[in-house]
Amino acid sequence: MTQKFAWPYVTLKVRGTDGALVLREFYKDAPVPAGADADDLARLVRKGAVVDEDVVVSDTPPFDEVPAEPEAKADEPKKAVAKKTAA
Repeated sequence: MTQKFAWPYVTLKVRGTDGALVLREFYKDAPVPAGADADDLARLVRKGAVVDEDVVVSDTPPFDEVPAEPEAKADEPKKAVAKKTAA
């Protein structure tokens, strides 16, 4: 089955025409090339960056979520800021 990239931007080691490994850039929904390095591809599959072609991928990957700010404690004193006055 054909695989595709699920993240907006991914780098993957691929065998060039001379057989050497080169680092190539891919964008979301691009198909994974046949000459992909097996170890590098397995790493991206484990991380969720590569999925089967028939998988629908959300536009917002989970790592784009911003965690909520911690709430300030009511008993915590506010820090006073000294203002400079013109002399």
